[in-house]
Amino acid sequence: MSQRDHMHNPILGIDFGTTKSCIAKWDGSGPSIYTLSNGQPILPTVLYYDDKKDSFLVGTEAIQEGNRNPDNLIDKIKKSLEDSSEKIKVGNREFGPIILVKEILAELRAEAKKIVPANKFKPQGVVVTVPYYFKEQQRKNTDAAARLAGLGSIKIILEPIAAALSHLLKMKNEGGLEALDKPKKFLVFDLGGLTLDITLFELRVNRDKNLNFEVINTGGDKTIGGQYFDELIIEYIKQRENLAAPRAEGRRNRFRRETYSKRDEYYLREACIKAKESLGSARRTTAYLSAPYLFDEEGPTLEFTLQEMNELLSPALDRIKGILDDTLRNSKLTDDDIDIILKVGGSSKLKLISSYLTERFGDKIYGDDPGTSVAKGAAIYGAILEKDFDLGGQIIIKERTIHSIGVEIENGQYFPIIPSNSTLPTKHTTTFTPDVDGINSLTINFFQESLDKNSKIAVCKLSGLPKLTAGELSIEITIMVEI
Repeated sequence: MSQRDHMHNPILGIDFGTTKSCIAKWDGSGPSIYTLSNGQPILPTVLYYDDKKDSFLVGTEAIQEGNRNPDNLIDKIKKSLEDSSEKIKVGNREFGPIILVKEILAELRAEAKKIVPANKFKPQGVVVTVPYYFKEQQRKNTDAAARLAGLGSIKIILEPIAAALSHLLKMKNEGGLEALDKPKKFLVFDLGGLTLDITLFELRVNRDKNLNFEVINTGGDKTIGGQYFDELIIEYIKQRENLAAPRAEGRRNRFRRETYSKRDEYYLREACIKAKESLGSARRTTAYLSAPYLFDEEGPTLEFTLQEMNELLSPALDRIKGILDDTLRNSKLTDDDIDIILKVGGSSKLKLISSYLTERFGDKIYGDDPGTSVAKGAAIYGAILEKDFDLGGQIIIKERTIHSIGVEIENGQYFPIIPSNSTLPTKHTTTFTPDVDGINSLTINFFQESLDKNSKIAVCKLSGLPKLTAGELSIEITIMVEI
C-alpha cells in the first residue's frame, strides 16, 4: 500500500448524476462522503446563469434563484453530453454541454477543497462514474469536462460496478468475502431522477483472488425516474385543485393570482417533491403541500395521501415489473438465479418500489445508502487503482457492447458488424463489394447503434484502390473491441 496524505492528496470518487451528484474520498480505510455547503451529502445537478455577473450558481443556490427566474435555470445537463456541439441558450448566452458539466464537477471539487488550506489540495486518483448505456463520445465528453474542472486525468467506472464495489467492501468488513468462493449473480436496480437502469452481472473470484465482473445483460427505461413521478403528482394536484384555472371562472380554486406562470410551476413542484419524499420514505400516510406563494393565505395547505400517491405511481410500477421480467427472461435467468440485488438511486427508496422489491426478492436486497453508494464505489475503485487498497486481487471488468458497432453503407443505411450485447473482447469481420465501377478511393464511417452524427466513432479513408468493375472489388472490414 502507498503512504498517502489522504487530506491533501485525496483519492476522489464522483457520482455525476442526471438530477443529483455527490463526491466521496478514500480516507485510508474506507470511503466517506463529503458534507456539502448545503449541509447535505447530495448536490442537485442544476445550474443558474446570472446574466449580470456572467457566472453560475450551482445546486441548491441555483434552485433558489431559479424559483425567481426559471428561464435561467439549467437542469438535465447530463443528457446533453451525447452532442458536444449542442448549444444551450440561457439568458443572453449560449453554452456547450461540456462547459456546463464542468461547472458541476468544479463545484464538487471546490466542496472537497474547502477543508484543505489554500494551495495544498492536489487530488490524485479521480474516478467519475458513467451509466452503462453511455456511448464512447459521452465518455470522452465526461473526461473533457473533468479536465476543465481541474480534476486532471480521470478514470471512468460504470455505475453498477461502482455500486457493487461499495457492497463488497461492506461484505469484507462484516465478515469477509468467503461467500464469493462460488460465482454470484448480481442485479443492480438503479432508479434515479430520470431513468431506470438494470444491470445483471456475474462476479467470480479466481485462484489469484482477482474479482472478475462479467456483465450478462442490461435493461431499463429512459423515461421512468423521480422526475417522472414528480410530474404525475404535479399534474394530479393541478387538476384536483383547478390550480391553473382562472379564478373568474368560479371554480374551486385557491390559486393566488389570475394566471399560472412558469415561476408558479416551480413553487408547486418544490411542494410536491417534498410531499413525495415525506410519504415515500417515512412512516406517514398524509403529507401537506405548503406553498404560501401559490395559495391564498387564509386557505389551508393541501393534503396529499400515501394512497393517492400509490395509485398515481401504480402504472409506473407495472412498467418496472415488466422491465425486470424482460431483462431476466432475455438473460435466461429467473428470480431464484439472482444472489444479490443492489438498490441504487434515490427513487428506489420510495415505499411502493422498495416494498415491491422486498416482496419479490426477499432478503437478497441490499442498499442502505442508495443515494451515495455509487460515489463510494468510485472512491474504492480509485484506491485500488492507486494501490492504496485491495479487495484481495485485481478488478477485471468484462463488459458487453450495449450498442452495436457498424458502418454506413450505400443509400445512407447503417450496417451493424458487431452486434449489441457481444461479450468483450470481440472481433467481427464482414466483406463488402462496392456496386460502383472504377473507384480508387473510399471513405468508411464507423458508428455506434445508428447514423446519428453523435454516434460516429471513427473514419477510415482508403486510397489507391485498383480500378475494377462493379462487383469485382472486395473490401474486408474487421472491427475489434477490447476491454
